[in-house]
Amino acid sequence: MTLLGLAFSLSLLVSGGPGPVPPTGRLVGSVQRVRNDVRHLPATTTRWLTAKVGVPVYTGDQVETRGDDARAALTLKDGTVIRLNPNTRLTVADDEKGGVEEKTISVTQGAVGFLAGKQRPNERLTFGSPTSVASIRGTSGFFTDRELLILEGVAEHRSTTSDQTVTVSAGEVSFVNADGSIAKRPATPVELTDARRALPLSASGEQRGGTSGPIRKLRIEYLTRQGQKRAIEVEYRELQTP
Repeated sequence: MTLLGLAFSLSLLVSGGPGPVPPTGRLVGSVQRVRNDVRHLPATTTRWLTAKVGVPVYTGDQVETRGDDARAALTLKDGTVIRLNPNTRLTVADDEKGGVEEKTISVTQGAVGFLAGKQRPNERLTFGSPTSVASIRGTSGFFTDRELLILEGVAEHRSTTSDQTVTVSAGEVSFVNADGSIAKRPATPVELTDARRALPLSASGEQRGGTSGPIRKLRIEYLTRQGQKRAIEVEYRELQTP
């Protein structure tokens, strides 16, 4: 070993190894709540980490709830809150295309409840899966691999197989059939109840299948691509389930 190599090895031993790799993508939001086994996979690594409240998530990061008793919630920069059901995995992204900021939540397994924040004219919120894509316009609802249920507002749900699209309004559920076609119908009372239970808490603290907790502030610090430190603050209420 050369003297240079020896010196480098000694420096790693003293410092405890190389530091964490800085994120390369845009900031999307942060982890708001974790319950039991929740993991976070940053886009810059191949090692799953234990998710912690307040950890920022960037474009390309994955979050996963492992087990029937695991849940999590994410808060995006625009105030959108996403609640992960048990055994759910998703990837987050925030990209700018043609002057439009596109926030994409790709659900590869499981289901999520969502409460969309107010979208500016140059913002777009989309949920995707291997079989469908849902474009959200100021709504709350429930999304799975093949199904979209809207509780408030309206959304466009498109099948990636047939490229058919339906407009889904409050109280309706749309679904992708095995042949790739897409259809919608009024949601049943049971489906509406289950969707409300999967919702995160609204910004006003409205009860969504649980009781509202105190207002909390979450400060997210992150690095830009140029290495500059930035910070944003988000106010939220915790959902206290019975």
